[in-house]
Amino acid sequence: MIAAGVKIGGTLVGGLTAAEARSLVTTRFFRPLRLVGGPGSRITVTPSELGAVPDIDGAISLAARVRRSGFKVPLN
Repeated sequence: MIAAGVKIGGTLVGGLTAAEARSLVTTRFFRPLRLVGGPGSRITVTPSELGAVPDIDGAISLAARVRRSGFKVPLN
């Protein structure tokens, strides 16, 4: 069980199991993003298309070891 208040990349995962946290973080990270370039100029891209590569397994591993409420784990 991940300690209360722990976040991974801004997503609250405290109180979840590692498997639940992995599923949630993966779903949230790979959501398409809508970018606005100006009036009438919008595109939708995925984080992967922008070159983002998260270390979800590493982040989950660290989050599972943390015992401090409110700890923020990066996804890099």
